[in-house]
Amino acid sequence: MHYRERIFTILLSAFVLITFGLTMSCSAQTEDQALKSLRDLAKNDKLPPEDFVASLESRYAGRKTGALAKLLHARIKFENGDFAGAAAILNTDVIAKQTRLGDYALWLKGRSLQSAGNHQEALNAFTAMLKDYPASIRTRDAKIGWATSAVAT
Repeated sequence: MHYRERIFTILLSAFVLITFGLTMSCSAQTEDQALKSLRDLAKNDKLPPEDFVASLESRYAGRKTGALAKLLHARIKFENGDFAGAAAILNTDVIAKQTRLGDYALWLKGRSLQSAGNHQEALNAFTAMLKDYPASIRTRDAKIGWATSAVAT
């Protein structure tokens, strides 16, 4: 079974790279098409190639697609264990201004800082998340994260 999963992963990666190449070769891609490509590649908790997401982030900076790409880029960094890199990407208010995912961005920033061992800054991120988004579905997790970092400091 492990062998079949490996083959599937290789084939999926090849498909993503081919899709990435075709997407990037189309220079007339609109923002809506880029957003659809980003959503298609990220659905079902799959993470697209970091280079693709970073290119969308820079190409559509200051717009909704760029902000969503920034958030996904941070999540890719987090999932790959680059917690400081994820926190650095999230050190902005662009996501909150351009999307309705400001709570998730602050929560992920807090988790990233916490995982990087920077508990004081994690406290600040969780506090901001709790203050700015008291009705968020991540409130409970943010309170637990805040308490964990408070104990660690």
